[in-house]
Formats: sequence, structure tokens, C-alpha cells
Amino acid sequence: MKKQLIFEKKAYHFALLAFVLFTLLFSGCGGGSASSGSNAGNAAAADGGTEKTYYDVKLADVTSTTLTVLYLADDLGYFEEFGVNPVWVGTVASGQQVASVLSGDLNVGGGHANRLIAGIASGAKLKAVVAASETTEAIPHMKFLALEDSGLNTAEDVLGKKIGIATVGGCNEYTTYEYLKKELGIEDPRELINYVILPAGTEETALRNGDVDIIGLHGDPVEVINRGGVKVLYTDYEVWGGDGGATPYYFSTEFIEKNPEAVHGFVSAVAKAGNWLNENPEEAQKLFAERVGLDPKEVLYFYYSPDGIIRPETIDIWNGILLEYGEIKESVPLEQVYTNEFNDLAK
Repeated sequence: MKKQLIFEKKAYHFALLAFVLFTLLFSGCGGGSASSGSNAGNAAAADGGTEKTYYDVKLADVTSTTLTVLYLADDLGYFEEFGVNPVWVGTVASGQQVASVLSGDLNVGGGHANRLIAGIASGAKLKAVVAASETTEAIPHMKFLALEDSGLNTAEDVLGKKIGIATVGGCNEYTTYEYLKKELGIEDPRELINYVILPAGTEETALRNGDVDIIGLHGDPVEVINRGGVKVLYTDYEVWGGDGGATPYYFSTEFIEKNPEAVHGFVSAVAKAGNWLNENPEEAQKLFAERVGLDPKEVLYFYYSPDGIIRPETIDIWNGILLEYGEIKESVPLEQVYTNEFNDLAK
């Protein structure tokens, strides 16, 4: 399993680096909407007055049960309010969003901050512009579950156990390492963990069938917990407090330079929608459930960073972790990773 894990991580980094080099090599040949990613259109005001400009922004749809603030910004009219015309391009896996934003298939990428930092360290010209979800004690970014009758209760009990996760790298992998380091003082716990890579959505079945001892899931997996027989062993909040679970939205630097008005509108809409979600979580669940055809009780949601402001701590923490575990060779300067300049609420 260790050899498989190492192979998968090397393969991931080789593929990402190859794609980035290809993109950088040929980006100068691109043109039109494919490279800029945005087209501005005008619409007459309802009162017949000055026309308002709307900017096309290509966004990914979701198929999971986790609420996305992008759908809220759309359903609540905030995109329209701030001059953004969302163009939904279908689902794009989180692990592919860096590449999709670089290619122009998407204009906006999202996900855990560690993937963004690793991409930039590999040469990807990306920058985060607005904060999205973050960890709280009540709603962490990740929870690790075991069966109630497993006899697993402490950090020491985790050693040597089979832990099912969907992907290697980032929060899936490093949350447990850092948990053991913090709780047991183990300097390098990597050889003491036996990760099993599971297809996303199969983790609960693997746990209940006894194929693994522990599973790592994102958000608050209430549907799993409500079925009974499981318990929470640890979360990322216990490891890093509120700093480790940030998931900012980012654009390519080319898109930002060519379409600052579109970026400003997007940031304004997302920040406003995130604040609304924090104040109205049940209403947000109902809106999302109606849009994707779910029971509102099945909808998971995260807490969103107040005013969409990206905090430097949420970037610094992953710079250090990725450097420590060899995913990046040197820390990426904060000014290369994110900016709050398009967020009026940060001024």
C-alpha cells in the first residue's frame, strides 16, 4: 500500500506539472473567449435607462449533497445584481479544476487551499480572490469516523489501522499525520498509517463491511451518522482550529488581468451569498435541495468565511505542511496565492 501511495502521488505531480508546462508553452497562441474566458454583454435596464454590462463566467456544477454558495449566489439574484452571467459547464472533479481553469474550460476553480498552493508551486498561474468555506468546531472540513464497537477511541488507537480516504495528498492524507503528531508527539507518522484509497461515495460501505477501520469524510456527514453505529474519532478542527479547512475560489491570473470587472462582480456576489448562508442555513438547504432534487435533510453545508475575506493564516498553514511533507520545494509567497483587492468588504 505504501508503494501504491507513493506511485499515485508521483503520478499526480507528474501529470499536473506536464499540463502546466504545456499550458504555459502554448498560452501565447490562444485568443478570443477561450483564453480570456469572459464575454461582456449589455442588457437594457428595466426602466429603459442606462444599459448594464454582464460578464460571462464559466462555473462548475455539483453533483454532491454539499451545498455550494455558487448556486445560492445564482438563486438569490446576487450574480445578476453584480453583473455576472454564470455559465454552468457541467461537473468538474475537484482534482481537475486547476487544470480546467488553466485551459479555460472553467473560469473559476475551488477546493481546499492545499491544491491551489501545490498548483502554483508547480508553475500554474492562478490566484485566489475570495474565501469560501472554512472550518469551525461545529462544522469542520473533515471528520474521521470509526464503528462504535470498534474499540478505537484515542490517537494511539489509530496507529497501524486501515484508513479509507478518497484521494491522497492534502487534507485527506495530512489531517491524520498532523493529528498524531500533535496528540502523540510523533515526528513523522507516515510509516505508521495504512491508507486505503476508496472510490468517492464508497467510504461508508467499506467501513461497515470491515474493509477499513476508519474513514475520512468532508463536512458534516450527518446522513452517515444518523444511520447509527459510527462515531467521530477526530476532525481537522482538533488539529488546526479554524485555519486548516479553507476552500477559496480562484481564477487564472490571465483572466484576472483581462476581466477585473468580472472578478469584482463574482467576489461581491460570493461574499454576499456566504454571509446570507451563515445567517440562514436552513433556508439555504431548502434552496439547494430544490435545485438539485434532494430532501433538505440530506443537504450538507459548511460555514463560510465572513465577508469572503481570505485570511493569511489559512494559506500559511498549508505552505508549511506541503513544504514539510515534500509536496513543494519552497513556500509560495502569499501575494502569489491570493488577493483581497477585489473584495469591497475587505477595505
